[in-house]
Amino acid sequence: MKITFNPSFRYNCSPSFQAAKPQIKEELFALPKKEIFQRIKTSLKHPENLLGIGGEAEVWKIENSDYCIRIPNHISGRITTSLNRKLTNDDIINHTVAKLGQGATIMPIIEGVTLGSDNIEEEKDVTYIIEKLPVSAYEDLIRQINYAENTSNMIFDIGMNNIIINPQTQRMTAIDFYKPKYNDENWNNQILSDIYFSLAKNPVSSKKQQKICACKILLAARNTLQNLNIGIKSLGIEQFLNELLQDEIIDKNSNVKSLLNDFKKNSNNIAMEVKNIFGITI
Repeated sequence: MKITFNPSFRYNCSPSFQAAKPQIKEELFALPKKEIFQRIKTSLKHPENLLGIGGEAEVWKIENSDYCIRIPNHISGRITTSLNRKLTNDDIINHTVAKLGQGATIMPIIEGVTLGSDNIEEEKDVTYIIEKLPVSAYEDLIRQINYAENTSNMIFDIGMNNIIINPQTQRMTAIDFYKPKYNDENWNNQILSDIYFSLAKNPVSSKKQQKICACKILLAARNTLQNLNIGIKSLGIEQFLNELLQDEIIDKNSNVKSLLNDFKKNSNNIAMEVKNIFGITI
């Protein structure tokens, strides 16, 4: 599925990782507020601007701009004339650049693809793109999700539509975060499983593609542990390995305990053990 409405979020992916605000093109916001809202209202009258409908909201392209507007279903397109550009960290994590009344938000547009599509052939094309992504793309994704959890207690909402893959830049961006409504200390200890579920645990990906994705996730986890202050528990490495065993992505006779111990010790042997367990070369 081709996506042209999802927000772009730029991260500093150095070892001293810090989130940065979205790169904002000011053309739309240079207009008088009345004109901005008139453009939004005009955009909502043209069905070709409807970019997506989800369980909680619709997303529309704002005409003659690099932005889209997310409109919660409960307001049914009734946009108020309030415009707020004072953003919280929660807003930034969810790629918001401006807030309107009743929960509507404006976000930048990026080009990319997701696995969510009604067309199996399109989905197969996306699985091939995912298969070819470098390990660094997974590292950036882990950093993004970990940042949201550490700074705002927000977790990534897993789903085939919620990771945008850009084949040109070889980058991935998670686009949907929320705060859990329950008090569970384990809610944020499954980053690796969430990424794998969204990218590979589907009827379209082949067993080989699932293995490659899982292998790259583990290699990215190894690099992330070495470069950032991220704990093995928050990544959910043990849970992820157990899921791979259960799904027969890795052989039940593989020395998973040894690999887990290497992760706990942050051993230099991790990369070699990962490749040996999967029997593939990345």
